[in-house]
Amino acid sequence: MGFGSGVDIFDDVQREIVEADDLTDAQKTGILVIVIKALENHDWDTQQDDSGYYDEGPTKEAFKKVHPDWFGPVPAPENPRIGDTIKNNFGGYWEFTDAGWVEEWD
Repeated sequence: MGFGSGVDIFDDVQREIVEADDLTDAQKTGILVIVIKALENHDWDTQQDDSGYYDEGPTKEAFKKVHPDWFGPVPAPENPRIGDTIKNNFGGYWEFTDAGWVEEWD
């Protein structure tokens, strides 16, 4: 469908999941992984970081499980030093900073 085509659907569903008081964060993450995979398997992309919940704990953890390469190099070096860089698969590279891995583009 296109980049971010499932974000509106995803935000509506994840809002209910993230705000549910009767679920643990681990349960929320597990459910969100299922939702992300289901949407993306049918070409409803959820990879838009302007989602209202993208940085929420369970949501971020779910995206890390489904797309670990969005959050740093995979596999990540064991002892990175500030300034270390690793080429990514998307035409850019990861640079290790004092804030962690940051994606840069050529």
